[in-house]
Amino acid sequence: PAGLGLLMLLALLPVMAAGFLGARDNTTRLLRASSDAVVDGLEEQLRATLDPVSLQMATVARYIGSGRIDPQSREEFRRFMIGVVTGQSHIVGIAFLEAEGPFRRWSRDRAEETIEPRKTAPGAEEIWTSAVTGEGPVWHRPFVSEITQTPLILHRQPVLREGRLLGVLMTALTSDSISDF
Repeated sequence: PAGLGLLMLLALLPVMAAGFLGARDNTTRLLRASSDAVVDGLEEQLRATLDPVSLQMATVARYIGSGRIDPQSREEFRRFMIGVVTGQSHIVGIAFLEAEGPFRRWSRDRAEETIEPRKTAPGAEEIWTSAVTGEGPVWHRPFVSEITQTPLILHRQPVLREGRLLGVLMTALTSDSISDF
């Protein structure tokens, strides 16, 4: 009887080990596929939120770069930029840094223009330097704004006229404005 039990154990042990290893491998593959699907879904949602902002900023940059909208025409430019910031529900603020001028910004909650000297505007010189080095449109890593003390994601779009850097558009989105969509 003890020998028979030992033989049964020896016969079942490989079957049980193969079943356990197979189940573990199958579970790992299913979990990996499930997590990949979740990440892909999040990426698609994020692109669906951020791509329209990128496209709009490229269009705004073309309008300014072509001269259709003139930053020197202060009232016209102010109305245009307020229209841009209110035209996309994700955008909470927009700014324009001119090659030879101040840092100008507009926010969704105020229909007024804030003008700061370039030297005192937070991050203005760093943004200008990276635009001059030829970096195209780029999304920045999230950071906490020194002005609003809220987490922001910044999109930077160079504005070119005949190959010359005219200015830099910056668009701010909050993590809340992104997670709402």
